[in-house]
Amino acid sequence: MNAKAKDYIEPVKSKASETLQNVQGKVGETARNVSRATDEYVHDNPWKTVTIAAIAACLVGYLLGTLRES
Repeated sequence: MNAKAKDYIEPVKSKASETLQNVQGKVGETARNVSRATDEYVHDNPWKTVTIAAIAACLVGYLLGTLRES
């Protein structure tokens, strides 16, 4: 690779690396916030959460059963 091409590639690689780190930081922060909010909701509404999970499981089971029959 010649020196001129290297002069163009290095700044692009540096900027891409920096952008990737920023995106990873934001995704991690968002995941932590969602996790924290979910944890609070489940602790505040345990029976509602169990009911929602049971209904969702029944729906998935029904849909999988119908797919298997066809």
